[in-house]
Amino acid sequence: MSSSRFIRSLLLFLFLALLSTAPRTAQAQGAGGRIGIFSDTFGADCALSDAAAPNFWYIVHTRARGQPGAWQSRFSAPLPPCYPGMWLADNNPFPVTIGFSQTGVTIEYGRCLTTPIHVLSVLTFGGGTSPCCSYKVLPHPAAVSGQVELGDCEGRVVFVDCGEGIINHNATCP
Repeated sequence: MSSSRFIRSLLLFLFLALLSTAPRTAQAQGAGGRIGIFSDTFGADCALSDAAAPNFWYIVHTRARGQPGAWQSRFSAPLPPCYPGMWLADNNPFPVTIGFSQTGVTIEYGRCLTTPIHVLSVLTFGGGTSPCCSYKVLPHPAAVSGQVELGDCEGRVVFVDCGEGIINHNATCP
């Protein structure tokens, strides 16, 4: 096993151990803000262009009022069945990223960050024919809570709302 793979495996083990032992205060859905899919890295525009070419879409964490910031997130963002294009790759702005957007990903930021946090870029090759297709962030398949999870800067696991982008080839969605 390569040292890089060993380190990633160790970090995943430690993260999962942290989730199972972290104090779970009563955190309502959305207490940690929102993780959504946008056409910009600031989380301002959720209209996703479907060009018949490579498309970069950005997963961004925006925090709730009073939320102290975050050091990690855990979610999935599989392409929706209504999208005629295909997933090519994820571009990870953080060095400790375990998994992929399509099957479940855990991302360690390396320090406490405040939002907006550009968490991950998803590269697709579009079909140029999307009919107003909703693309949502979902819980990681291994999340015991069944929710999108966030490690906040106070050492708690909190839950975030799942944001969505709307994929369309000609910007005429209602």
